[in-house]
Amino acid sequence: MTFLEEPAPSAGQEKLYAEDLADDGYVWDLTRVWAHQPEMKEQLMRLFDATADAAGLTPRDKAVIVIAQAATIGDSYCAVAWGKRLTDWSDPQTAVAALTGDDGSFSEREQACPGRLGTHRRPLPRQQYAAGHPASA
Repeated sequence: MTFLEEPAPSAGQEKLYAEDLADDGYVWDLTRVWAHQPEMKEQLMRLFDATADAAGLTPRDKAVIVIAQAATIGDSYCAVAWGKRLTDWSDPQTAVAALTGDDGSFSEREQACPGRLGTHRRPLPRQQYAAGHPASA
């Protein structure tokens, strides 16, 4: 049940849904939001990518930053979603370390990235991880 209406069918909406289904086997709630204006999502993602490129951030750097930010505000949904990405870009142990605030396996640069953003990470308890999620192994 949702209080968000399904977007009008469009090529952009179909593309977003197909990507989620191919990657995760279901359509994320946030994708349903973006499907109302898929071109806005494309523009925002291009802006994020250009900003990250200008800062010299790798995908792994971005994942560490997002996980730290999500953990700071207690957003397990976002932290676990990015934990999956970090698993894909490194390994499950690295994702678990990021999710639990164990900085030991991260470079000095990676440890500094979230700190530069003014975050004060608190680790997410394991019970907040999605059951069966690769990062919870």
